[in-house]
Amino acid sequence: FRHQFDSTGREITSDLDYVTYRSGQGQNFSNTTYNPDWKLRHIETLRGDLPVNVDIYSAKVDYTQSIGKEAKLETGVKTSYVNTDNHAKYFNEVSGGEEADYSKTNHFRYKENINAAYVNFSQQIKKWGVQAGLRAENTNAKGHQVGNSTRADSLFTKNYTNLFPTIYLSYEANKKNTFSVNYG
Repeated sequence: FRHQFDSTGREITSDLDYVTYRSGQGQNFSNTTYNPDWKLRHIETLRGDLPVNVDIYSAKVDYTQSIGKEAKLETGVKTSYVNTDNHAKYFNEVSGGEEADYSKTNHFRYKENINAAYVNFSQQIKKWGVQAGLRAENTNAKGHQVGNSTRADSLFTKNYTNLFPTIYLSYEANKKNTFSVNYG
């Protein structure tokens, strides 16, 4: 979505996105071991079932406002949510069927929500350009390593907020030479 309020540069834009990824890969491994005299020692057959499910949702809104002829104010917010489920299941062939191999099997679930807001100001003053901004970002993440008969469940949660300041200065000495310095 994009809307221009007037010819002075006031504008609002927004985006909504959804991405999904699904995979159901299978693997078959056959390992054959021989003695030094080349007599068969052991045959091992392993089957893997590796489904992966990922969903990503995001939404953002940005607003731009010109201030006079040489300055601009930009601000916006964004949120995103990721849900991932990876389940690698492995099975050994045994007489009469299959047996789960819990030393290789792994099931991990991860959820993440990131919320961000920013403000940015830029202005041109004769040969000088100035831009300063600040972005705040809040992250909320949860991971779950699902246990099995050989391994206990493992969980983690991380929640934190960070600030990201930026400043940019430039000087146009002439049409072919511009000097700049920035910090972020």
